[in-house]
Amino acid sequence: MVIFGTQQTADSNRAFFKRENGHEYWRSDYFESPNGAVCSPQAYLIEQPATIVNPTHFHIQNQFQLFTSGEGLIGRNQITPLLIHYAGAYTGYGPIISGSDTLNYITFRAIRDPGAKFLPETAHEFKKGPKRHITYSLSLMLPEQRNNLSHTEFEWIHPPEVDGLAISMLRLPSSTTSSIVHTANSIGYFVVVMKGSIRFGDRQMSTYENVFISSDIDEFEYSSGIEPAELLMLHFPPTDSTYDQ
Repeated sequence: MVIFGTQQTADSNRAFFKRENGHEYWRSDYFESPNGAVCSPQAYLIEQPATIVNPTHFHIQNQFQLFTSGEGLIGRNQITPLLIHYAGAYTGYGPIISGSDTLNYITFRAIRDPGAKFLPETAHEFKKGPKRHITYSLSLMLPEQRNNLSHTEFEWIHPPEVDGLAISMLRLPSSTTSSIVHTANSIGYFVVVMKGSIRFGDRQMSTYENVFISSDIDEFEYSSGIEPAELLMLHFPPTDSTYDQ
């Protein structure tokens, strides 16, 4: 399965939501999530207005969040642009509190989730099992470093764990081709364009556009454009079998 997430699609379905708990936000989905038992990925942008609180909650699927602009707090931790947060299934986190400006963040999942389970209201739905948080502040190259990039650079931000969870960065000089790299036991990963542009066949994708590639795809190439590109890879483990019981 290969699914492309485009800004055009996100712009076409941007919608405003207001919950009874006070959480207000705009949501824009990069693609329509497919039906599927193994993979039914999601990628959507949340625009949370200034001084709004997204209360503490959990999801029943693993997820990454990439904070793209604005500042605030997630729990007691400061949010600044390009913070990456991973929360495993049934792992409570938050609240997410936006600062004096709109806080933007993209949520990525390999398996579709039915929606936030707010605490303590849905504590009865919480399941015992492994809990996991990962947080990293991502750094991109300076413009002059990117322009002088002469060879492909690959970096593990979070090295692969036994179940396939990992975060990596790929930096490509202009007009350079690369291919997919799955981690063992993962069910797939997102490629997120951070800088520059990338071409997948006849599709060109720019900043924050993304593509999900499931683990059954073992041959897939992509190329940078006329400028160097920096790509973020978010590798997903399967949902822990504990939660299937």
